[in-house]
Amino acid sequence: MELMPDLYRVAVVVPSLHPEPDLVQFADRLFARGFGHVVIVDDGSGPEYRPTFEALARRGCAVLRHESNKGKGRALKTAFAHCEELSDEVDVVVTADSDGQHEVQDIARVAERTYETVALGRSVAVLGVRAFDAADVPRNSRVGNKITSSVVNLLFGRYLSDTQTGLRGFPLNLAIRSSHVQGERFDYEMNVLLWLLSTRTGVDEVPIRTIYHDINNSVSHFRPMVDSARIYSVILRQAARFTAASVLSAVLDLAVYIILLDVVFGEDRLPEQVAAAVIVARIVSSLFNYVVNKWLVFHDDSRPAPSLARYYLLAGVVLICSALGTTALSSVTRGHDVWAKVIVDLALFVVSYLVQKRWVFRDRSLETE
Repeated sequence: MELMPDLYRVAVVVPSLHPEPDLVQFADRLFARGFGHVVIVDDGSGPEYRPTFEALARRGCAVLRHESNKGKGRALKTAFAHCEELSDEVDVVVTADSDGQHEVQDIARVAERTYETVALGRSVAVLGVRAFDAADVPRNSRVGNKITSSVVNLLFGRYLSDTQTGLRGFPLNLAIRSSHVQGERFDYEMNVLLWLLSTRTGVDEVPIRTIYHDINNSVSHFRPMVDSARIYSVILRQAARFTAASVLSAVLDLAVYIILLDVVFGEDRLPEQVAAAVIVARIVSSLFNYVVNKWLVFHDDSRPAPSLARYYLLAGVVLICSALGTTALSSVTRGHDVWAKVIVDLALFVVSYLVQKRWVFRDRSLETE
């Protein structure tokens, strides 16, 4: 693939719902800057907005239409499918919002940085990131971004300074792959970030101007309560599946132990047989837990051997830490042995989840296929 030094082979994707008339002038500025393709998605705006989209089409934009509102995520996927059809003409895809928050020069900077990474043979997503310390940034946006950035850093060990940005650059092949990420509305963009980090895809950042129309960001269609719930639900669902897998494994461990003691060894069992029952039950339950986590929690389709080795290495470290930590905390709490074990094991449970997510498994749980 030959890379061009200008922006003609870049497609700017703009999902739009109930656009302002100045969206037409925005498209004009994109073409004037040198972008070769501007893809507008009418996400069910209705007949009253048809003149705006017809004017965009006359300016040279590719206007794609949803008859009803399907959400920003679906609009982006529709645009990515269109860009895939233009693979002979497009190398880079840049997404931008239609509410005036992104300036043309910032879109160009993100596109150029994305081109640089492609030229270096890297498949990297580039985020246009805003500064949230300005006085005119809505409080909900500032606090929400801070919380989400901290959660992402905890889960993946990578701090992203703007998790809410809609200005993103992708090599075409990465944009096409991201179409398989779950989500149809605002949750899709957050899911894409989590997917990029889960698959260890590079993410670069480019500072951009911070623009809000008013303190409530009233032009945006983002609904803080509903859409934030969708964004966080994907994280909570995986954590819930991980917890359920752990509970089922514990139940299986106890069931195998009881069966071996009562059915196999009987009342006259020897101490060595009790020890054997403990070991066999733990092997069976740990293998069950590994299989469930690999295929149902993290959807890891890679070869089992490497992740199995990492899983049992982690299990050994957790076991040692549990013994040492419980002993140390018990001495500090002066005899509260049960509470010491509960506290230490709960902490190790969280650590185990994070290590399995980051290191043991290749997390593909956000992909639809």
